[in-house]
Amino acid sequence: MDILKHVCWELPQDGERPLRGRVGVKITNEKLAICTLAGTSLPANHLFPVLLEVGGMELFEEAEKLHRGRSFPWRVDVYTGMSGCRDYRLKYLRSEGWKNVPTGAFLHVSMYDVLNHNFSLRWLGDLPPLLAEVLRSYPPPERVFLDSAVLPGDTEGFTPVGESSGLLETIASLEAMEVLADAKDSD
Repeated sequence: MDILKHVCWELPQDGERPLRGRVGVKITNEKLAICTLAGTSLPANHLFPVLLEVGGMELFEEAEKLHRGRSFPWRVDVYTGMSGCRDYRLKYLRSEGWKNVPTGAFLHVSMYDVLNHNFSLRWLGDLPPLLAEVLRSYPPPERVFLDSAVLPGDTEGFTPVGESSGLLETIASLEAMEVLADAKDSD
């Protein structure tokens, strides 16, 4: 499953301007990355709707299939900071005898209930247990305003860094034409 989509979202606020943003979601080689591209950071309660918009239920079914094939027992630890922020850590038991319990994936939700850091998973199979825990704390709102019709930008035809913008050359050209125009006027 290889996907690259941009999703615009909007969250209405009581009596205030709505929060808006755009995220890029990339899924390649069983890896997932979500990046804030513009606007406000993605609200935690919009994570599931955005992923559903990008990959449909097929994304979750594929991720669950990978998750069920994992090699080690697992758990999700949730730490709530004094500010109200939450850290979700997917831990797995690599070796009980050595008490080797590394973190396989991590998601931070700020005290403002947004993902203010870009989010990535090295393995799509880590998504189901993390997302299930996030959904328990941040269920999606009744109405979600999304637009995935925003296509990623065209990456062709860009001028390399350090090359001339052409402004000075254009000015010189215009000055030369004025000189020629002045020369014609004097004839």
